[in-house]
Amino acid sequence: MTAAPRSIALWLAGGLIVLAAALVYANSLNAPFIFDDAPAIVENPSIRDLRNLGAVLAPPATAGSAAGRPLINFSFAVNYAVGGLNPRGYHLVNLALHACAALALFGFVRRTLLTPPLRERFQRDALPLAGVIALLWTVHPLLTESVTCTVQRTELLGGLFYLLTLYSFIRALEPNAAKFWSALAVVACFAGVASKEIVATAPLLALAWDTLSSPPARFAPRSAFAGNSTSPSSARGCCSAGSSSPRNSAAASSASATGSARGNTCSRNATPSCST
Repeated sequence: MTAAPRSIALWLAGGLIVLAAALVYANSLNAPFIFDDAPAIVENPSIRDLRNLGAVLAPPATAGSAAGRPLINFSFAVNYAVGGLNPRGYHLVNLALHACAALALFGFVRRTLLTPPLRERFQRDALPLAGVIALLWTVHPLLTESVTCTVQRTELLGGLFYLLTLYSFIRALEPNAAKFWSALAVVACFAGVASKEIVATAPLLALAWDTLSSPPARFAPRSAFAGNSTSPSSARGCCSAGSSSPRNSAAASSASATGSARGNTCSRNATPSCST
């Protein structure tokens, strides 16, 4: 697939994912505040004035799920500044965050399938396979609570920044990658921790991904024979044939007698140290 068709396919896949999210969760926009939404939003005084960043970024302990999570509280403060306590705006932001997380998942899976260990098998199908995985994740019923319950924005923002950290990490490892991707991975990780504490594990998962997605040759033990196809045993055999000791001379005579039967292996695999 050339660059132009691939770009079109990427836009189509991304558009389909966003459209699916909008269609599935459109009826949640009219849902009222429920359960933990009350302490985190309705009864939370720290979101009333967006200009008071000190209070916004330090939500009180009574703020429910927003307590100790400054970025979550900040997002509620932005919602309040725009639409007050109208639940529709809060649900709309949740829906947008869910769609963005799905796009990050799509990019992460696609780039993973294009890594050296998987490229040969999945290169042609990486885009559609990643699209299907992201699409199924987008509409999966297990995510309903995270999207429709406003206070569950902690899960949405945490998941988004977790996936964005991994995606940026992958992009930063690519040849000639811009430093932007490394910076974005760091920023996304810190933003995720400010939204949901579990995102602190993202660097560990990134390290695990790097280990598992690297070519096997990268982990081959170093030895004096690295870079040469001759094994240690065959190299010792060749060098033994050139030794001057009586014991080795007998071995050399035996090797010469059977050399043609073995296809003259020593001659084909000879190293410079085996030359006489």
